[in-house]
Amino acid sequence: MGSKNEFYKNWGTTTDNTFFYSRNPGNDGLYNTYKYESRFTFKVIGDTEVFIGSQSIHDDYRQFQNRFFVDKNHIEGYQYNSFFGSDGNGTVTGRMVGRTRFFKTDSDGNITYPSNHYVNAGTSKDVLLNLTYKGTQLTTSSIRPNFPPEVDVQPNIPAYSINIGGSDTINRIKVERPVSSDNRTVRLVARGTTADLTFQLI
Repeated sequence: MGSKNEFYKNWGTTTDNTFFYSRNPGNDGLYNTYKYESRFTFKVIGDTEVFIGSQSIHDDYRQFQNRFFVDKNHIEGYQYNSFFGSDGNGTVTGRMVGRTRFFKTDSDGNITYPSNHYVNAGTSKDVLLNLTYKGTQLTTSSIRPNFPPEVDVQPNIPAYSINIGGSDTINRIKVERPVSSDNRTVRLVARGTTADLTFQLI
């Protein structure tokens, strides 16, 4: 049965077993259908590494803690090169969860980054950066969208603002949603011999 703290190992359906009750009666109607969660620690998915050193020194592997690895027994036989250790060749079985700030520096000052370093592993924030900043740096005229001059009054500038007045001025913003006449389909069915029919397309 295990220690007194492992009572869940005695779960079963006979008289001497531990029952875990729920609202589901189960096949035998005894309500012994609850799932007891025996795990006490749940590993999170994300950047779990803790850096305890100076913000300017990232090549000392002793300053990095709380690193979590998965897939240690995976059929693919994953190997992760952390570059830890005095020789800088710390290969670990499995894959590290999250990103790392650590990098390896050799005697000549050359830097080698692990595969999950921040410079290699991006986030969703990179997409936002492309949308909000890098996307405004468009300078190639061949791929720049061409809008009518009354819509884009400064076509050579990627982003700009236009000052408009308040409600007491003649300036206004007009939103247009043109509908192509080619996309309209009108079907008219009339029956009878004496009726008059009048219609107007708007």
